[in-house]
Amino acid sequence: ASEGRFVIKSPEFLDPAVYAKDKEVTIVGLLAGDIERTIGKRVVRLPLITATAIHLWPASERDDFYRRGFGDYRFSPYFGYPGYPFYGGGYYGPYGW
Repeated sequence: ASEGRFVIKSPEFLDPAVYAKDKEVTIVGLLAGDIERTIGKRVVRLPLITATAIHLWPASERDDFYRRGFGDYRFSPYFGYPGYPFYGGGYYGPYGW
Protein backbone atom coordinates (compact mmCIF):
# COMPACT_ATOMS: atom_id res chain seq x y z
CA ALA A 1 0.00 0.00 0.00
CA SER A 2 1.45 3.33 -1.07
CA GLU A 3 -0.85 5.35 1.25
CA GLY A 4 -1.51 7.91 -1.50
CA ARG A 5 2.13 8.29 -2.45
CA PHE A 6 3.38 8.09 -6.01
CA VAL A 7 6.49 9.03 -8.00
CA ILE A 8 6.35 11.42 -10.95
CA LYS A 9 8.77 11.24 -13.86
CA SER A 10 8.86 14.68 -15.48
CA PRO A 11 11.06 16.22 -18.19
CA GLU A 12 11.20 19.44 -16.16
CA PHE A 13 12.54 20.17 -12.68
CA LEU A 14 9.89 19.97 -9.96
CA ASP A 15 11.10 22.18 -7.11
CA PRO A 16 10.42 20.48 -3.74
CA ALA A 17 9.91 23.91 -2.16
CA VAL A 18 7.07 24.60 -4.62
CA TYR A 19 5.58 21.08 -4.73
CA ALA A 20 5.61 20.74 -0.94
CA LYS A 21 3.61 18.53 1.40
CA ASP A 22 -0.12 19.37 1.61
CA LYS A 23 -0.13 21.19 -1.75
CA GLU A 24 -2.89 20.14 -4.13
CA VAL A 25 -1.69 18.98 -7.52
CA THR A 26 -3.30 17.34 -10.55
CA ILE A 27 -1.16 14.98 -12.62
CA VAL A 28 -2.03 13.70 -16.09
CA GLY A 29 0.15 10.97 -17.48
CA LEU A 30 0.78 7.32 -18.11
CA LEU A 31 1.30 4.65 -15.49
CA ALA A 32 4.83 3.41 -16.19
CA GLY A 33 4.96 0.63 -13.60
CA ASP A 34 6.27 0.93 -10.08
CA ILE A 35 9.50 1.84 -8.32
CA GLU A 36 11.02 0.97 -4.93
CA ARG A 37 11.62 3.76 -2.42
CA THR A 38 12.65 3.76 1.23
CA ILE A 39 10.27 5.53 3.61
CA GLY A 40 11.59 5.51 7.15
CA LYS A 41 12.98 2.00 7.56
CA ARG A 42 10.56 0.37 5.12
CA VAL A 43 11.08 -0.32 1.44
CA VAL A 44 7.83 0.27 -0.45
CA ARG A 45 6.77 -0.02 -4.07
CA LEU A 46 5.15 3.15 -5.39
CA PRO A 47 3.32 3.77 -8.67
CA LEU A 48 5.51 5.53 -11.26
CA ILE A 49 3.69 8.05 -13.45
CA THR A 50 5.26 9.60 -16.56
CA ALA A 51 3.70 13.07 -16.46
CA THR A 52 2.30 14.73 -19.57
CA ALA A 53 0.73 17.63 -17.63
CA ILE A 54 1.09 18.93 -14.07
CA HIS A 55 -1.09 21.59 -12.44
CA LEU A 56 -0.34 22.98 -8.98
CA TRP A 57 -3.50 24.49 -7.53
CA PRO A 58 -3.13 27.88 -5.82
CA ALA A 59 -4.59 28.04 -2.32
CA SER A 60 -7.16 30.63 -3.43
CA GLU A 61 -8.69 28.21 -5.98
CA ARG A 62 -9.44 25.49 -3.44
CA ASP A 63 -13.14 24.85 -2.92
CA ASP A 64 -13.49 24.50 0.82
CA PHE A 65 -16.85 22.74 0.48
CA TYR A 66 -17.07 21.42 4.03
CA ARG A 67 -16.41 24.71 5.83
CA ARG A 68 -19.23 26.66 4.19
CA GLY A 69 -21.96 25.20 6.36
CA PHE A 70 -25.58 24.55 5.49
CA GLY A 71 -26.21 27.97 3.94
CA ASP A 72 -24.58 26.84 0.70
CA TYR A 73 -26.89 26.65 -2.33
CA ARG A 74 -25.81 23.05 -2.94
CA PHE A 75 -27.91 22.01 0.05
CA SER A 76 -31.09 23.31 -1.60
CA PRO A 77 -33.67 20.56 -2.28
CA TYR A 78 -33.91 21.85 -5.87
CA PHE A 79 -30.21 21.90 -6.70
CA GLY A 80 -29.34 19.60 -9.60
CA TYR A 81 -32.82 19.48 -11.11
CA PRO A 82 -33.50 20.82 -14.64
CA GLY A 83 -34.24 24.52 -14.53
CA TYR A 84 -32.32 25.22 -11.34
CA PRO A 85 -31.52 28.92 -11.77
CA PHE A 86 -27.73 28.73 -11.37
CA TYR A 87 -26.61 25.74 -13.43
CA GLY A 88 -29.67 24.38 -15.21
CA GLY A 89 -29.30 20.80 -14.02
CA GLY A 90 -26.72 18.31 -12.93
CA TYR A 91 -24.70 18.31 -9.78
CA TYR A 92 -21.31 20.01 -9.81
CA GLY A 93 -19.68 18.87 -6.60
CA PRO A 94 -18.02 15.90 -4.93
CA TYR A 95 -19.59 12.45 -4.74
CA GLY A 96 -22.54 13.15 -7.06
CA TRP A 97 -25.23 13.53 -4.37
